[in-house]
Amino acid sequence: MSWVSVHVEINSDIERQIAAMAQNAFKRFEDDLNHRRSRLQGQPVAEVRRAVDSALRKYGLDLPDAMVAGLAQGLAEGRPIRVNVR
Repeated sequence: MSWVSVHVEINSDIERQIAAMAQNAFKRFEDDLNHRRSRLQGQPVAEVRRAVDSALRKYGLDLPDAMVAGLAQGLAEGRPIRVNVR
């Protein structure tokens, strides 16, 4: 099998637009889960994890497994979540 290498340049304006879209998606994700926090509080962490995974799919987002586990644990304990996107 042979590989083809492709170099793609993204101009800074498009890069900013993509970053803004990602920030908006994470903000909606946060708002959604924080709105449901009282219903998730006290639930088993595995159940809360399924809710977090579902919200990630809903908003087309991907987070490291350790971060998702931390978010689920926090929500199960009733803490609000905050995702920092840079």
